[in-house]
Amino acid sequence: VTSGGITGSGTVNKLSKFTASGVVGDSLIFDNASNVGIGTTTPPHNLTLSSPNSSTELGLYNTNTASASNRNWLIGTTYQNFGDLNFFVSNIAGGNPKASPPKISISTAGRVMIGTSVDNGTDALQVNGSVSVTTLKTSGFTVATLPTPPAQGLGARAHVTDALNPTYLGTLTGGGTVKCPVFYNGT
Repeated sequence: VTSGGITGSGTVNKLSKFTASGVVGDSLIFDNASNVGIGTTTPPHNLTLSSPNSSTELGLYNTNTASASNRNWLIGTTYQNFGDLNFFVSNIAGGNPKASPPKISISTAGRVMIGTSVDNGTDALQVNGSVSVTTLKTSGFTVATLPTPPAQGLGARAHVTDALNPTYLGTLTGGGTVKCPVFYNGT
């Protein structure tokens, strides 16, 4: 292309950009009229972000730092473990979201960590901090089908539907009709 002092060439489906004063070339953005790729020429989704580095990140930045409540967010892969999805937020207006550990992480195994990025490898939901719930349901078992020891380990909670004369800290016996909570104490 040469017109009005602008020169350069491009690749089909690549969005053009100025690579120097008056020179047009390829950008990182690819558009095949169906999907858009940033960092890829084969986007499988409406919008695909790809990076040759070990991490792909999407930043959501608020440039208005006049308000102390404005925060910058970053969503990215790979912080603690390869492939994990992490959500970061800055601690101060205009700050770097990666200056502190992620607020939420989702492991490649599907485990969700809130307030921690260290996956214990067991629990589907791991929270470092207080949790407030309106309703907490536990798994229901009969005394005979109660897992021993439960996969969740010490402190696991469930309830039985057939306790016979249960007592506090006593051994459970089945065959009754009493519904009662069960807490695993390690024995």
